[in-house]
Amino acid sequence: MIDVIVRGEGEVTLKEFVEGYNEKQPLHEIDGISYRDDDRINHNADRPLIEDINTLPYPGYHLVRDLMERYHFRAMTGPGVPYALIEGSRGCPHKCTFCSQWPHWQGR
Repeated sequence: MIDVIVRGEGEVTLKEFVEGYNEKQPLHEIDGISYRDDDRINHNADRPLIEDINTLPYPGYHLVRDLMERYHFRAMTGPGVPYALIEGSRGCPHKCTFCSQWPHWQGR
């Protein structure tokens, strides 16, 4: 069973959710999530997109180095060569009917 879903950009929302969970913050105060409350599903307000993604820190690959050595895409790097993906930009201004990215990034 799923209790909470982070919608949209997850960087700020997930951090706020984890900190709020540890401090017993009510879920209705966290923008960008949907959550189950008994049999009812609640959808909080959307969190605005991050205006300047350069404010985000670089990923902490040192925290997952062991995992990167066990999980990698062999077709792209060859056996035993770990790597990770970084998206260089976000969004797309086009509205292709087959793509989920336009609604997710709001065409920005």
